[in-house]
Amino acid sequence: MPLVASITTLLMLDRRLPPRLVALAGAVAVGAVLYWRPVWPLYWPPVLFDFVVAYAFGRTLAAGRTPLIEQFMQLAYSDIPPLLVRHARRITWVWTLVMAALGCATACLIASGHADAWFALANVVGYLLFAGIFVLEYAYRRLCFPPQYHISPFGIARLVCRHPLWRRDGSELAR
Repeated sequence: MPLVASITTLLMLDRRLPPRLVALAGAVAVGAVLYWRPVWPLYWPPVLFDFVVAYAFGRTLAAGRTPLIEQFMQLAYSDIPPLLVRHARRITWVWTLVMAALGCATACLIASGHADAWFALANVVGYLLFAGIFVLEYAYRRLCFPPQYHISPFGIARLVCRHPLWRRDGSELAR
């Protein structure tokens, strides 16, 4: 089983291969997983969610892009000082790394067969970690930035909901 997953991953990373061969390798890998571990697909949604969120944050860190946290800040403030822009980039990195690490950890727990540990990480520890990041970031902002930049975690949640990412018309803020 791990051999099939390793070979498939290597094939998918080789850009010289035709897309049909890569798709076939992926189908073989999925078939192998379903044959040897038929309950594994039940564990995939939280893992995929972690990686999708890590990607959503991480892709905004590329050169010429606006970090996702800075995009949220632009919804609240017309003028963002450079110090806060750097902070936004750092927090975007934190979210990217935490979500990728959480995805890797849950994937490793699934692969090793530790379903109870996976359940605890995906359904308890992960949410506590998210809440902890919000609270620590808010405390840091209260200590290091002027009062006009002290949006509560609930205010941040409202800003996230207002972000163009959720709009159906496809409009976006500056990239």
